[in-house]
Amino acid sequence: MQPVLFSTFSYIYRAMHRLKQILLVLLTATCVLMLCLFMFRNKLLQSAFIKAIQHAEQRFDLQIQAKSIALSGWQNICIEGLTVKNVHNSSIATFEKAIVNINWIKILAGKVTTDDIAINNGFINATELQNALSKLKTNESNETATSLEQKISNYIKKIETLSKASVLANSITIVFGKDEEVDSMLILNLSVSEKHFSAAIQKFEDTAITKVNAIKSKRENQIAFEIEGGALLNNLFSKSTNSEAEFSFSKMNGLVKWETGKENLNISADVMIDNLNAHHWRLASANIEIEHLQFKGEVFVSENRLELTESKFTINRIQSNLSGTFEQKDNNFHAAFQLHMQPTDASVFINSLPKNLMKTVERVQCKGSLEYTLKFDCNTENLDSLIFDSELKSTNLRADNFWGAVTPNINLPFKYQAKINSTNSRQVDVSAENSNYTALDKISPLLKASVLQAEDPSFFRHKGFLPTAFRESVVKNIREKRFARGGSTISMQLVKNIFLSRDKTIARKLEEAMLVYMIENLRLVPKERMFEVYLNIIEWGPNVFGIGEASRFYFNKKPAELNLQESIFLAGIIPNPRVFKYHLERDGTMKPHFQKFAEILTDRMLQRGSIPTSDVSKMNFAVTLKGSAKKFVSPTVDELDDDEDFD
Repeated sequence: MQPVLFSTFSYIYRAMHRLKQILLVLLTATCVLMLCLFMFRNKLLQSAFIKAIQHAEQRFDLQIQAKSIALSGWQNICIEGLTVKNVHNSSIATFEKAIVNINWIKILAGKVTTDDIAINNGFINATELQNALSKLKTNESNETATSLEQKISNYIKKIETLSKASVLANSITIVFGKDEEVDSMLILNLSVSEKHFSAAIQKFEDTAITKVNAIKSKRENQIAFEIEGGALLNNLFSKSTNSEAEFSFSKMNGLVKWETGKENLNISADVMIDNLNAHHWRLASANIEIEHLQFKGEVFVSENRLELTESKFTINRIQSNLSGTFEQKDNNFHAAFQLHMQPTDASVFINSLPKNLMKTVERVQCKGSLEYTLKFDCNTENLDSLIFDSELKSTNLRADNFWGAVTPNINLPFKYQAKINSTNSRQVDVSAENSNYTALDKISPLLKASVLQAEDPSFFRHKGFLPTAFRESVVKNIREKRFARGGSTISMQLVKNIFLSRDKTIARKLEEAMLVYMIENLRLVPKERMFEVYLNIIEWGPNVFGIGEASRFYFNKKPAELNLQESIFLAGIIPNPRVFKYHLERDGTMKPHFQKFAEILTDRMLQRGSIPTSDVSKMNFAVTLKGSAKKFVSPTVDELDDDEDFD
């Protein structure tokens, strides 16, 4: 037994002795390696840094230099005097000092990767930086296109890589514009870690500060964020996108989650904005103000398709459901969406409208309830199939102070401010005291029939809107990629001319529609009165307003004496009356394009029974100008400017 124990202990002793020798060798080798690293660390570092610089210079077409680069301790690199310029020697960025925490394993492999970065007193020219990045984007777009799954995967990998590094930046000045012409200047303080992002942005020589905070969940793909003082974000957005839109807000917060599939990206969001102030020349002439805005819904993104599922959209106290899809195919697209505003108390609706969106409507005190539905479906490969269904329903709607909030009351005599041109206007007295004012029963039936057929054939049957005409205008606007046609009824033209400005904005169109809805559905003005006022205020020539002035200006007649061709001529020039002379030859004969219009209008009136056949048999395609208009006719101009106003 003793020999066996002795043999065992002897074996263990020898093994421990050998292990000690191996550890001693490994320790010695490690010390030697560490000594070598310490002795040659700067050379290794400079070699890897030069390699990284060369790669960046080649990829972005840049010039990168540093006054000094050296280790501070074992893991920190101190870079001083770092400058980045483009090939034209314009400065993109400069940093006084940067301290970088490095990964030595990657350094030995010849790669520069960082774990932590601290930057102080830096300068970035955002305009030049964007130009450099656009070069990279162009190069990448020329490469073989990858699938959406690969694109999503690549973006997520980039985000995860960036989120693992910690970044601390103090007093970074961001400039927009060229070196000689600086548009604006911002100062940035930034802190980024694996879970948290925070930034403070301040405009140079300004006390306003925008603060951004975001927290990423460790377990789920979600980010909670909060932004305070969003005015300066507009500066960043507008300068980087060349957008004409302007916005600001006091606070934005939300929660965004995402999931990736093989063929799509699913995003769910709940975002709230307080005290939003927005402006765009096409939206409204004044800033639009919204106290509270919220969006809650899901978005599905695939290769060429974007889908918004049943989502909730809240403006102040107005709640709506929104869903839709958008598909892109070559140069065509298919867009479809549905919007439904839940039944809302009318007073709540009026009080919740964004400030300055409907300045006149905001003053109206309403009772009852309103409900709105919009269905839109447009495929540019087949525009004739376009669907545009807009319906506003009301229950027990009242507007007790309408004529106090909206002026003038057109049921009574009033003064109309007629606009002669962009700078001049004059008053037109819409009452019997004006010798040119003409009651509806004193106007030729042929003129009334011609104007109705040309402008609004269903005027006495509809309630202010003609969906088919509006749908046709949408189709034409999409085809011509501009506001080429407005689709306005006589009711809409009357409201625009009397109560609203001539601004070509979305806000004006919305307010126009709301006022027309109230006037027509609450029967605030009889149809006959509306038509009479319309005929007595519309422009019919240079400084010619109303049918009384028009009949004398052109034919030296009373409105009751107008014949069929004279009536058709007056109806035809309503869209653009100041160029009436281009429709006629010197002898009064209608030019071919206008003669075609007259033929179509006459045929339609005959089909509707609006005019007797006896008047048609006497008609010819010539008018005799006997009034002041005669001196305006010019035979030398053959082209007519057919641009139409955005009604």
